[in-house]
Amino acid sequence: MFRYRKLFLVTTDTVPGIGAPMNYFGLRALYKIKKRDKNKKIIVMISSLEEARKMKGWNQKSEKLAKKHWPGKVTLAISKKLALRIPGNKKLRELISKKGPVYMTSANISGQPQLSFKEAKKTFKQIKETYYFGEGNNKTSTIIRVNDGKILR
Repeated sequence: MFRYRKLFLVTTDTVPGIGAPMNYFGLRALYKIKKRDKNKKIIVMISSLEEARKMKGWNQKSEKLAKKHWPGKVTLAISKKLALRIPGNKKLRELISKKGPVYMTSANISGQPQLSFKEAKKTFKQIKETYYFGEGNNKTSTIIRVNDGKILR
C-alpha cells in the first residue's frame, strides 16, 4: 500500500490513466501495480512546451511536431527512452503543472482491456488520490516517432 501512495488515477482526453511522480520509485510502482513488462515504455505527461524543451533529446523536429499536435491526443517519441505528451484536457495540464512532469499510463492491468474511470477505481483500490476531469474519447493517444515521423500507434 505504501508504495502506491504517490500514484493517482485521473481522466484524460484519451483514456483514464494512472500517474506517478517522474522518479525511480514512481516508475517502479507503475510497473508493479499494472503488472507491466519492464521492456514496455511509459510516457511522460507535461504541461507546457517549456517543460518539453528541458527534456534530453528535444530538438527542432520535436518542436515542429509539438507545435502542430499539442496540446492534444498525440504522444511524441523523442528517443528510445522518452515519449512526451501535453494532454488536451486543461484541468489535467493544471494538475501536471503543480505536480511537475509525471509518468502516465492507461489505468488497466497490462494486456487487459481498457477500463472506465469507475472500473479503474475498483481495480486499483490501493490508489487513493483520484481526479475526474470529464470523460476522454476512450482511444489511446497516437504515437509519432520524432526522428522519422513514423506513426507507431
